[in-house]
Amino acid sequence: EEFTKTMDESCEAIFQASRKPSDKAYQMAKVAFQNGFLSALDQSGGSTPKALKLYGIEESEYSGEEQMFDKVHEMRTRIIINPKYHGARIVGAILFERT
Repeated sequence: EEFTKTMDESCEAIFQASRKPSDKAYQMAKVAFQNGFLSALDQSGGSTPKALKLYGIEESEYSGEEQMFDKVHEMRTRIIINPKYHGARIVGAILFERT
């Protein structure tokens, strides 16, 4: 009986260790243990003109909120597709849903 119990526990431990962790568990481990940073790209409407200006885009280069958000999307796309922006450095990203 003791042997059977030990074998059951061992088999269960091996099974659990061999399972792929859930996406949530992977994310939690990455945030907890990986070196890197959270990439906060979550400008909303109120602070966007200033953020774009700091990035070199003047208010005269867009007209209205829709074009402004298009410029934000272009800016973020340039950041995100940069080869240096990858999972080994970026632990997570915060994005504003509209952009």
